[in-house]
Formats: sequence, C-alpha cells, structure tokens
Amino acid sequence: MRAGQDADVKKYFPILEGLLKDRKLPCEHGPARIVSVDEFMLMSVSEPLGTAGFKHRDTRNYVYVRRVNRQGVDTWTLDVPNSGEAFNLGWFDLLEVPCT
Repeated sequence: MRAGQDADVKKYFPILEGLLKDRKLPCEHGPARIVSVDEFMLMSVSEPLGTAGFKHRDTRNYVYVRRVNRQGVDTWTLDVPNSGEAFNLGWFDLLEVPCT
C-alpha cells in the first residue's frame, strides 16, 4: 500500500458516492442502472490534476472524478469514458456468477 492511500480512499469515495447517487450508468446487456459505490475500487489519484480513477469490480471499466473550477468554486464531475478501448467501454453491468 502506498503512502497516503487511506487518506485518498477517505477523500475520493464520498465524492464518487455523491456523483453516483442519482445517476444511472449504462449497461451492455440491459437498461442503465443506479450503481453502488461499493462496486468500485480506487485505482489512481492525481492531486495536481484533481482526478481519481475508479475501476468497476465486475466489468473492469473505469470512471473518473475530476475537480473543475467554475467561477472560483471547485466542483466535481463524473467522467465515464466510452472510447471502445479496453477498460473504457462505458458500461457497468453486474456480472452474476452462479454458485456451484
């Protein structure tokens, strides 16, 4: 674990949770759905850029929270990449694995 990782988790997960609260994310095999912050893992943080990358535990696709300064006020936005490249497919299905 790198230094400061606990602090990053405490800072960025509540931001992600707020941004996901009422927003549906697209799914490949069904309608868009409200996702839980528990479905994501914090993968990267860039404090100078004000960006944190989260990977979805099932699809392995990323979302990013970005700090944006609007008229002198910092706000946060959610970026859902959909480039067609690996890990940036823009869908967030829950992949259920049957118990055997």
